[in-house]
Amino acid sequence: MGINDTKKQHYVPQFLLRNFPTEGKEQLWVYDKANDNVFPSNIKDIASENKFYDFKVDGEGHSLEEFMGKIEASAAPIIRRIVGSCSITSMSEDEKKTLSVFFAIQFLRTKHQRDNRADFSKQFREALLSKGIPEKMLAEAGVVEATREDIIRESSLSILEYEKYAGHFFSKDWVLHKSDSSIPLYTSDNPICLFHRQPTDGFWSNRGLAVPGIEIYLPLSNNLLLGMLCPTIKIKFEITLKAFDSLPNIPQHILAKETAPLRTLLQKVGTGIAVPLSLEQIAHYNSLQVTDSERFIYCSTNEFDHVQNMLQENPEYRHGRRGTVT
Repeated sequence: MGINDTKKQHYVPQFLLRNFPTEGKEQLWVYDKANDNVFPSNIKDIASENKFYDFKVDGEGHSLEEFMGKIEASAAPIIRRIVGSCSITSMSEDEKKTLSVFFAIQFLRTKHQRDNRADFSKQFREALLSKGIPEKMLAEAGVVEATREDIIRESSLSILEYEKYAGHFFSKDWVLHKSDSSIPLYTSDNPICLFHRQPTDGFWSNRGLAVPGIEIYLPLSNNLLLGMLCPTIKIKFEITLKAFDSLPNIPQHILAKETAPLRTLLQKVGTGIAVPLSLEQIAHYNSLQVTDSERFIYCSTNEFDHVQNMLQENPEYRHGRRGTVT
């Protein structure tokens, strides 16, 4: 983990961003949620910051850049093959483990995770002060607002705990989704998105990697999306289909039409064959990139009407998701 000479360090790999090309060029269209700016940018200039993975421990300099390069090098050929074949049928268990490690690190390495950590530190301290705890007492207990250097160090070291997270990706049912539409899939500066079909109770979050019913999505290209679904989802879908099939007095053609997407998904889970995406599903998965991105959304075309509509109706999406300390 010694110091690395690389200045511009990416928190979304360039090899992944190159799967969203703009007319064969090394660039993407970028939407800035903070100010609604839209502009084209070279891939080498996005999802990156100077010396992003450089940090200090007890005054000694370290960097994760070389480590990141090795992780990316192991995952890149597998993802390229998936994108080229539009299938995960040939993926071995070892390759799935390799990608699970890559996904765990991608989940931990982004600027969103760093900014979220800083926001939590600030909220936690302010919540204690609001309850009347003296600032001197907090300082004596070591509860101080984290400095930028603290956040960088803690965020960087947390990436090295990736093995705690990789198993949660590996244990999911992996499903590849494919779009044949001219509407491209978005990606973003925080591309791994979590979704749960049940609303939160307002106290406990339902968006953790280990939460029953969680769905994890990562766009692999402008027309391919990898879904990693909690195994309980397949069981619930099977129960739902049986309930539909047992309903009396429903014409078969209506039943077939209404349940076709669910049946197709269940048939393809575990086979590795890509499941077709409807226009409604493309809009849904693109919405996740809007809500979960920290600031920037990337697309192969200058088509951001969906983003603009969401931000107009939900201004809180202009920055990444934040927890609330009360």
